[in-house]
Amino acid sequence: MRRRILAKLGLAAFLVVATALPARAGTTAANKVDGVNFQYTATDTNGVLTIGFTNPFNFVTQVNNGLVPQIPAEFAQLTLSPTQLTDDIPGLSGHFVPNLNSTKYGITSLSPPGAPNVVFDYSISFGQVSANGLTLTGTIALDPASALTFTANGTTYDFSAFENFGSFTLSLGTQDPTGVLLYNTLKNGNGSFSGSAQFDQVAAVPEPSSMVLAGVCGLATVWVRRRRA
Repeated sequence: MRRRILAKLGLAAFLVVATALPARAGTTAANKVDGVNFQYTATDTNGVLTIGFTNPFNFVTQVNNGLVPQIPAEFAQLTLSPTQLTDDIPGLSGHFVPNLNSTKYGITSLSPPGAPNVVFDYSISFGQVSANGLTLTGTIALDPASALTFTANGTTYDFSAFENFGSFTLSLGTQDPTGVLLYNTLKNGNGSFSGSAQFDQVAAVPEPSSMVLAGVCGLATVWVRRRRA
């Protein structure tokens, strides 16, 4: 009897693992996407910060922490207001909480959303500035009209995990040749700067190992309840 129960639990665990794996060879479930070598220019006018991303220098280079051949990406202009800083360390670092600011980016293009493009909507909720670095955070999800998959270099990337809201970090770095800090520009609310950026997004999905553990524990609970009944 116990062997039969253990066999059933083992089969159930196998099925949970199988469903957590990609459906077919050549398909990668994208749970984390990293963008590097992004180029941008920004202007702060009376506390309204406008950031433009310069093509063709925007690429996704990592998926699930693994390097992939460069995949072109396109970012819409981002406008943030207000951006005057609340100091954390006066003269060096601060933060701001902008009004809800939403924009888009696409792999490989923004328009039209849908095949062959995967388009994301993201909203900025917090900005942190330290000397010449600016970090923006918020939530991200697939645009309702977006395609779920994109194929590049023989690999199909499945972005369906981003149908629910995940998180992202947009990190911008700059070095003004005159020595003016990005902190000072955002503190007084006027000025221009440019540099490189990195965009990291993570889907809100459980790890496969957690899914297996939850499945096995659930089955074990049912078995215990049946024995007590």
